[in-house]
Amino acid sequence: MSRDRFLLGVAAAVALALLFPAAVGAYDFRLVPSVGVREEYNSNLFFLRDDEVDDWLTTVSPGLEMSWKTERLDAMLSGTAYWMNYRDESDLDTTDYTVRGRLAWRLSPEFRVSAGGQFRRESRPDRYFEESGLVDASSDYRQNYNASAEWAVTDKSDLNASYAFERLDYIDESTRDGDTHTAGLGFVHDLSWFTELTQGRVNLGFIHGSYDTISIDSYSLTVGLYRSFHELWSVMVNAGAMYTESAFKDPFGATEKTYNTGWSGDASLIYTGERANASLNFSHGLSPAYGYSGASLRTAAVLSLERRFIHDVAATLSTGYYINKSDAGDYSTRDIDERSFVVRPGLRWKATRNIVFDAAYQYRGINYRLTDGKASQNVVYAGVNLSYPFFDE
Repeated sequence: MSRDRFLLGVAAAVALALLFPAAVGAYDFRLVPSVGVREEYNSNLFFLRDDEVDDWLTTVSPGLEMSWKTERLDAMLSGTAYWMNYRDESDLDTTDYTVRGRLAWRLSPEFRVSAGGQFRRESRPDRYFEESGLVDASSDYRQNYNASAEWAVTDKSDLNASYAFERLDYIDESTRDGDTHTAGLGFVHDLSWFTELTQGRVNLGFIHGSYDTISIDSYSLTVGLYRSFHELWSVMVNAGAMYTESAFKDPFGATEKTYNTGWSGDASLIYTGERANASLNFSHGLSPAYGYSGASLRTAAVLSLERRFIHDVAATLSTGYYINKSDAGDYSTRDIDERSFVVRPGLRWKATRNIVFDAAYQYRGINYRLTDGKASQNVVYAGVNLSYPFFDE
C-alpha cells in the first residue's frame, strides 16, 4: 500500500466519524482532540562522538483520536503531528507525524481477532534508542501492520496466531530500505492441576528480513511458564532454540549463504500495586538493526517503575541496557558490536482529567566497541498535554 493511499483512507475514516458519529454503529463513541507542547534541551542532537551539537527544541503536537466500542468491537483511529522548531539549528526544523489504527472483534466467546497498523514519518536520530539501543541518523517513513487471532480451545487451553509486517523507506538512502515479516503460533495450557495460577507455554516463531543486499530467515521454538504469585506479582519465562539462514548478494549478482544456530527467549517480572507499578523485562533474539542493513542479535534488559505519592502526582523511572552484535556475513552486511544504556527519572502531574504536565531528565550512552568510540546525550524536558473528549458519556 502506498503512503498516499494509506493516508487518503485514514482521512476518509476521519471525515465519516466527524460527520456521522452515530452511523458507525458504535455503542460507545469518543472523539478526543489534543495538543501537546514540550520544551527540551538536547546536549548532542546527532549522537556524535566529537564536535557535539546542542540546541533547544520546541515541539508542538496536535492530535486527534477516535474510538468505538461495543460488546464485541473495540476500534481506535488516531493521528498526531509533531512540529519541531530548533532555536539555533533552524535548518533542522521539520514536521513528523504518526497515524495509528486498531480493530479487535470478538466473533464468539471463544474466538477473537484483531488487527492494527501505523504509519510514521521520523527524523530524530535517537528515535529507536529505547526500542533497540541503536542510533539512526537518517529520516525515514516507517509502516507497521499486524494481525492476530486467539482461540479458547478448551476451558484450560488457548491457541493464538500472529503476523506482523514492518517497512522502512529512507528518504535519502533508498539502498537501506527494508521489510521485516514476523509470524508466530502459540499454545497456552493451564497447569493448575500441578501448581496454582500457572500456565505452560509453547511458541513457534518465524522472521523474514529483506534488504538491498541481504535476506534473512530465522526460525525459533521456545517453551515457558507464566506464574501469578498473587494479585501483586507475576512472572513469565520463555526460552528455546533459534536457527537462521542468511543470503548475501555480492556486486556481481552471486549469492552466498550462511547458517547460524543459537538461543532466544524472554523473561518478565511484573508488580501491580495500588500506588506503585513495576516491570523488569529481559529478552534475547534476532531483531532489525536500525541504522544498518540487516539484523543483529539483541540482548536487552529494561526496568520501568512508577510510584504515585498522591492521587495526581507520580514519580517515574525507566532504564535499559542493550547489547547489539552481528558479524558481517551472519545477519548484516557490516560488523556490529555496541553496548547502550538509557536512564530517565521523571515526574508527572495530572492536574485535571484533561491536563497533564510532565518533566524528566534523560541520559543515553552508547559504546561502539569495534572502534572504541563512545557517544552520549543528555536531555532535560518539560511539557504539557491538553485534551478534551467529545461524545464521552
